[in-house]
Order: sequence, then structure tokens, then C-alpha cells
Amino acid sequence: MLSYHYVRPRLLPEALAALQREGAEARVLAGGTTLVRQLKQQRVPVSLLVDIKHIPDLHSIRIDSRSGSRIGTTLTLEELAAHAGVQKYYPLLAEACAAVPAWQVRNRATLGGEICVGSRRSAILAALLCYEAAVTLHGAAGEQVRPLSDFIRDVYSDKSLLHGVLLSHILLGPRLRRFGAVFRGLYQYPGQRHPVVGAAVAASYYEGNFQHARVIISGVNPHLQRYTDVEQILMEGTLDEDRLQRAAVELGQALHPVDTTQASAEYQRAMALHLFRQAVQGLRTQLGNSK
Repeated sequence: MLSYHYVRPRLLPEALAALQREGAEARVLAGGTTLVRQLKQQRVPVSLLVDIKHIPDLHSIRIDSRSGSRIGTTLTLEELAAHAGVQKYYPLLAEACAAVPAWQVRNRATLGGEICVGSRRSAILAALLCYEAAVTLHGAAGEQVRPLSDFIRDVYSDKSLLHGVLLSHILLGPRLRRFGAVFRGLYQYPGQRHPVVGAAVAASYYEGNFQHARVIISGVNPHLQRYTDVEQILMEGTLDEDRLQRAAVELGQALHPVDTTQASAEYQRAMALHLFRQAVQGLRTQLGNSK
């Protein structure tokens, strides 16, 4: 049996003080869909659980299409999927949260937990990257705001970076004019939470050209990431078949899949390129440019 202490702070400073006082074996508890399972399996050392679900500021949401939005990390996936402001201004995020098949998970899992677990196949993380998400972190060094893409990369490389750190809010950029985002995924079986491979493409559209393009591929490389060279090709001019082929070639060279029990590296690369093309076409249709 594991033995640990439990605290339920009501204010953010109280939670931070408890984490920093306990050190590396303190764990943040929010939804608990991953952590509780790890505790049952005795996979993580823990001496203190800091339950942050009862801190009001972490369960707040402010949607502002002009200055950007601020989402507390303890909001559940179901709350985000049902929020009118998220549906209106960040529809791909609402769709990704609603697509999680198990209602028990949707009603328990939190946005902060989704980020900290950091599955390389997460459609929710891909949606956040489409909206230029950043995270607000609190730790021994004080408060800092970091791009979500950097946070995912660093935590993948070193999970210990989460020790003594509390993720309080997700920041989303202002709503861009004529901006859209599309995700396409390959699922191994119905009801699977994360696709084997996924592709998200987002951009705004002006006079026949893509601007502010974002390309994210999930499930292939070790962690989700944007492909800025591919994005640049998409924004160089009118997106005809030649330009799309150039972008696909660049993307194929940037992917580094490895063989897994679910799919070979060759199959993953082929499906990523196929889904990328599907996502681009879906985005053109969404933005009224189906030609």
C-alpha cells in the first residue's frame, strides 16, 4: 500500500507552497484519470497529493476574441466541449474535447492533465497548437508564460521539469479574420481515444492565399510539433497542386516515424501525408475555397 499525505488548497499560493515544500515527490491532482491509475500500479513515487480542483481561479474561463482567451487548467473536457465561447471562437478545440469517446473521461479529465500527460497522439493538443496556445507556469522561479509547443518538447525530454511546477492557465491567441482549423485522424478501431496518426492544418484566407498557416502532425514523431517550413510553403502564394506537392515533400522529409506494434514507419509516413492533404482540402472547403 502506498502512503502519502493529501492537501486540498483553496488558493493558488497555498498549492504552490505545498508543492515547493514537499519537493520532487509531490504530485498535482486534478482530474486524476492518469495519476490515480499510476498510483494504483505504484508506478510513481509520491509523498504528497495536492488537489487543485477547488481553486476557483483554476476553474475559470474568459473568452475574448480580440485580446485572446484564458482557460483554467481544471476545466474538464466536457465543460470545454459544451462552452458556447469555445465552440464559437475555437471550434476545433471543442470538437476534439467532444470526440473523446468515454463520457466518464470527458467529465473527469482536465485540460491541464491532457497537456501534462502530453500524448503525442492527442487531437486536443493538436487543436491547441493550431490556436497558438501558451501556458502559464508557476514554480520556484516565479510565474512564466511559455509557448505550448516549447513546453511539450521540453517535458517530453525531461518529465522531471514538472516537479514543483503548477500549470494554472492556457492562453489562446486572438481570433483571426477568416481563420479555420481542421483535424483528420486515422483510428485503429471505433471508440479509440487517440488516432494512430493525425494531421491538423489551420490558416486564415485572403484573396486566394493562406496566411498564418499552422501544420501539426500527431502520432509520428516523438512529440507533437509544428512544421514551420511546410507552413511557409503553404503561404508562398496561391495553393495549387504543385505548391501542395512541394509542401507534402517537405513534410515527408521532416517526419521521423519508427516501427510500432500498431503501424510500420513507412505506413505512418504515408498516412501522415495522406491526412495532411485531406486536412488542407478540408480547410479550403471550410474557408470557402474549394477550387
